[in-house]
Amino acid sequence: MSYDLNLIPAHWDADAIRGWFDARANYEVQGAEIGYLNRDTGVYFGFRLFAAPSDADEEEGGPGAPFVGFNMNFARPSVFALEAASEVGAFVEAFSCSVQDPQGAMGEGRWSPELFTAAWTHGNLAGYQIMAERGMHGGVRVAPDRMERAWRWNVMRSAVQAAFNAAGRDVFTPMLMWTVAKPDGEVRTAATWTRGVATMIPAAAEAVILVRPGKPSLMSRITGNTGNRRMEVALVPMVALMQAIDMEREQTAGGEVLAASGLDEVFDAAVRGFTFGGSPRAVFDAVPPDRVLDAEG
Repeated sequence: MSYDLNLIPAHWDADAIRGWFDARANYEVQGAEIGYLNRDTGVYFGFRLFAAPSDADEEEGGPGAPFVGFNMNFARPSVFALEAASEVGAFVEAFSCSVQDPQGAMGEGRWSPELFTAAWTHGNLAGYQIMAERGMHGGVRVAPDRMERAWRWNVMRSAVQAAFNAAGRDVFTPMLMWTVAKPDGEVRTAATWTRGVATMIPAAAEAVILVRPGKPSLMSRITGNTGNRRMEVALVPMVALMQAIDMEREQTAGGEVLAASGLDEVFDAAVRGFTFGGSPRAVFDAVPPDRVLDAEG
């Protein structure tokens, strides 16, 4: 189950097309196959170059000229369509493409991000229903506005980190990940704050993963081999952390952040009273981005 588009450049130049994709972030080009994966957001989809359409393509209603095919699966988070619309739109503009939509939303002609998003969303809801009928209930369901809030931070996270780096500020900007807390099953977005690491926690985070080095064993202290100490982890609601420590707020291109100190003593004072587990798996389950589905689906 997927959504397909045929993108027909005004002038066909396969090398120029591959070069355009290769120069953009998150793409991998292998011959006629072009894959997109944003590791911060988890969004993925694909393109393929069709340099010489066959007679069968024309008989089936495909373009009678070389084209670039776009493909993205259904039964995915709604934010996939938002990110794909931006990327497809950029390609259409760069190569003055006409668009053929086999699903019928845009027909043949001009690209419309609004029609694309609406049509993909309609098909995506049908994909959810088919999953349910087949007994496939993997992942979690969350409200679309929560999903989009986390996605918008993750889209901008790299740019925010680059801005801090350019300003000479030694801070870390974490991505937001989806977690299911143990044992209560609460689903929250979470950012990490590690002891000793100055961190700009996105205000959009619903929880914070606190990470501190575990205590070295007796033998590791004797041998001096303390480099592989296990990490202790706690997952706490953002509200609870904000009650435990005052953090300065800053505005960034990705939204508001809260500055968490890199001083060990500040971290230790802030996390006093929170319960730590011996490993992340003891505290929460991480949910892959493509398994965070819309609650209204």
